[in-house]
Amino acid sequence: MPGHSFNTALGPSPTFGAIMNSSEIKYSSDINSNDLELNELIYRVILGRASWKDIHKHSGVYVVYHKNPSKIKFNSHGGISNCKTLNVEILQRKWARLSSYNLSDIIYIGRGNVRARVRSLIRFGLGKAVNHKGGEWLWQVDDYSNLKILISSCPTNKENAYEKFLLDTFKEQHGDWPLANRTGGQGSEIWIPLNCT
Repeated sequence: MPGHSFNTALGPSPTFGAIMNSSEIKYSSDINSNDLELNELIYRVILGRASWKDIHKHSGVYVVYHKNPSKIKFNSHGGISNCKTLNVEILQRKWARLSSYNLSDIIYIGRGNVRARVRSLIRFGLGKAVNHKGGEWLWQVDDYSNLKILISSCPTNKENAYEKFLLDTFKEQHGDWPLANRTGGQGSEIWIPLNCT
């Protein structure tokens, strides 16, 4: 998979030329769709569907985004998830602050073995797992039918570096991490797909 690696300890790296939205992120070509409906993934867990084979099990990032970010609303309960909720006013202020720089549809950026992590995220949101604290505030978005997950591959062991590139770029353009990300990426290496430079 073509891309570039950079060490940010040696100086700044290239970033997106456009404002970072889900449409700017290279999606995986090994799945049928460039993104998945969050509600459809929720139904898989509820109905006990065992197969997640349409989501690759390799290294990559997954990006939760809102189809209509200018109309986003929050709840105080986090559904039936195991999340520690944040005060709705704090979420509203953070979203307003992020949007005042440049409106983005991105709610959360995660990384890892994509199939396992996405499945864990959905199970966490349904109160069936406790092992996906990252992104827990996304479950306070009021209408899950407006949420989608984009999946983007990267070479093995480059998922941390790819996530760091996306999070650093987001913070540079919006003044903070995405709504449901508490911190930035790990390490000093970044990985950038060729079509992002």
